[in-house]
Amino acid sequence: TELILADLQSVEKAVPRLTKESRLQKEKVAVLAAVEDAQKILESGETLFSAGITAGTEKGKLLHELHLLTVKPFLYVFNVDEDELVDEDFKNEQRALVAPA
Repeated sequence: TELILADLQSVEKAVPRLTKESRLQKEKVAVLAAVEDAQKILESGETLFSAGITAGTEKGKLLHELHLLTVKPFLYVFNVDEDELVDEDFKNEQRALVAPA
């Protein structure tokens, strides 16, 4: 949630600047459209990565100049006891927490 809010703040700050720039530089029109799409996704509470926008996608490349955090994949790390590592029920429970179906 904090990362989404940080990206949303960056996007909201960039929209007026990109609106002004897009009047003079036509290549900024596509960037502005991508930023507005990203804003809608972030306002819905979803990360850009989970919405399919990554650094390798067309929109991701357009959003690169903003260095948004939720475009990047997430790495989840759990500090667990060795005994829990062999417990399949525990591992399935942890998978469900980070990758709900």
